[in-house]
Amino acid sequence: MKSLIQNINDNLKTKGIDPIEANKNIKDIELKDIVDNTDYIKK
Repeated sequence: MKSLIQNINDNLKTKGIDPIEANKNIKDIELKDIVDNTDYIKK
């Protein structure tokens, strides 16, 4: 089973977003949504 991070990276690549570049640009809306979802899962 793939890790959550690997899954997210694959999803970003599918959308044509480089995970490393996306990580540098946390203001990217889709990446922000992922962060928000991760916070929600932790609660």
